[in-house]
Amino acid sequence: MSINFYRTYMQIVMKIRTVALKHAGRRCGSGALVADIYEPPGGRPPHGYVIWLHSGDLLPGREDDPPPSKTAAHFTACGYGFVSLHYQAAHGPGGLSDKTERLLPYLVHSAMINGCDLQRGLVGWPALAAAEECLTFLHWAWKNLGSRPRFILGGSSLGAITAMNVTLLGRLITGNRPPISAVIALSGSFWYYDFIDHELLHQDGTRFLALHNPRDPLIPVTGIRAFQAHGAAEMKLLESADHRRGSWMLHPQESLAQGIGRVVAWFESEPGVTGQGRRGSAPGFRFS
Repeated sequence: MSINFYRTYMQIVMKIRTVALKHAGRRCGSGALVADIYEPPGGRPPHGYVIWLHSGDLLPGREDDPPPSKTAAHFTACGYGFVSLHYQAAHGPGGLSDKTERLLPYLVHSAMINGCDLQRGLVGWPALAAAEECLTFLHWAWKNLGSRPRFILGGSSLGAITAMNVTLLGRLITGNRPPISAVIALSGSFWYYDFIDHELLHQDGTRFLALHNPRDPLIPVTGIRAFQAHGAAEMKLLESADHRRGSWMLHPQESLAQGIGRVVAWFESEPGVTGQGRRGSAPGFRFS
């Protein structure tokens, strides 16, 4: 069921649809997967959709980021749609699909031999269950949010790790995934180098933007630096000792508008992309 209503914030009126979806995985909590969809004001088509994955805090459904409506107000003012996905992170058996559960030990082993310095849970059940939920929404969105929509996948902390997993492992987990133009990783990490789908990355032309505190003890910067050094895709890494984990702002003096403005400017710096944005790539994409 879809519920349509209007919310006013910062003198911007945004249409929000709340959708509830079934999915292939097994949720660790009850209820359907929920997404709040914010559209630009005035009914104009969005340049693309920023699909946002909250920080998780390793707790099912917890959202510790700035209020989604506040972040959405800035993106919609710039002409982008914004999606707040209420994913859940699993904490043990029963939270993953059978296929992902079979892959789990191989993925964890790959991370460990490549020098992963994350807590074991961040390369195990929680992030992979969140990835399955995000992929469920992406498949729905590809069919329901216009013709070949442009997707920009982002997240903070566990959400950032999940965004990278979805982009780099999505075809491994579900057999296919819609194209992803760009990834925003606010305090993210990735360690499954043996399973990167280089063909899909090249096909989509996915770009990565990361913000990170080099002193972060929970999610060390080594994972994101290693991904940049790996050279699998174009990566811009911005580091600051004043960056708060999962924040849009590099330092306390920046405003949320400035932080998001930096991200939007990066979106539109892509060759061939103007204020109208680039539509989704891979015209031959089909669900498996």
